[in-house]
Amino acid sequence: MKIKEVFNRITENWPVKASCFLMALCLYVFYTLSIQDSKTFTVPLTIQSKNGIAVAGNYPKRVRVTLKGKTEDIASVRESEVSAYLDLNYLASDGTYKLPVLVDLSQQALLLETLEVHVSPQEVSLKVEEEISAYVPVTALIKGTPAHGYELAETIVEPDEVLVKGPRSQVLNCTRLQTQAVSIKNANSDVVKTVKPDNLGSTLHLAENKELTVKALIVPSIYTRRFDNYAVYYANVPDGFSVYPPNINVSFVLKGRVADLEKYNPPSSSLYIDFSEFKETGSYEAKITAAFPQAYEVVEAPPLKATVELRKIDSNAEFEQKIEDIIESQTPEELLQNGAEEIQEQDESGVESQ
Repeated sequence: MKIKEVFNRITENWPVKASCFLMALCLYVFYTLSIQDSKTFTVPLTIQSKNGIAVAGNYPKRVRVTLKGKTEDIASVRESEVSAYLDLNYLASDGTYKLPVLVDLSQQALLLETLEVHVSPQEVSLKVEEEISAYVPVTALIKGTPAHGYELAETIVEPDEVLVKGPRSQVLNCTRLQTQAVSIKNANSDVVKTVKPDNLGSTLHLAENKELTVKALIVPSIYTRRFDNYAVYYANVPDGFSVYPPNINVSFVLKGRVADLEKYNPPSSSLYIDFSEFKETGSYEAKITAAFPQAYEVVEAPPLKATVELRKIDSNAEFEQKIEDIIESQTPEELLQNGAEEIQEQDESGVESQ
């Protein structure tokens, strides 16, 4: 009887009581939601592996972690207190696995009782292989060209190989690494830079975090230049003598630094014949002496000797030769004009003398 009374009281005016219950539930939910907040972080996805297993395929490098809880609790959590990782420690062989994305929180964040954690994506499909290591040679990446007149003679990388770790297939396929770019633009001396390998990829890493030293050796450029129709200088010709032929032209080739040789104009005494030992008229096999700066190498030498004739100077013949040279070098009109000017000058001088 008492149970029936209790039941009757409960069911009495039950629509009203049900409405009150639903209203109270709504108020509770509304209040709960009003004091809840959320915060989303995009954090790096790291790999944890200590059992000789390495990642051999692509995977998302960052994931989204959403935290829900009381507003004051959420506000106290910083991004640095949240991390995400894939755990490979329980994998024993090569293959492709679906791994859950695990989230790690700081000790302070774990003390928040109302905190909810959601991660996206929740799992990742990942290919893994046995991790091995090997020494791989390193070459330097050189960009630019040296200054004019200079060239790159040699490139040295120290050390010239590094120890690389990673999945077996990729380590075996890695036959060469390249450094970060080293510029030698407009360089006129050696360039030395400290750099790191630049093409390791996402799954390989250095077993030792060593820096590489790249030395680019810059030297002067060398080239050859030909000189044609260069007149041999006659030195120490005795007084009262002349040399026949009047001119000897020769050719020669020099080798030297671009910056110097392209501007070099040999002086008149660079090739000469010394007549100091010749005192009489006659024909001689005279030595041609070359006097070039030591910076230049003679690649194609001029003749070592030349046949020359030493002649006595005839004053009348020399005067006649000068007249012939003047006549040959001037036109008839110029000769008439010059003659008229000389006659006028003579007339003027005669008038002044009177």
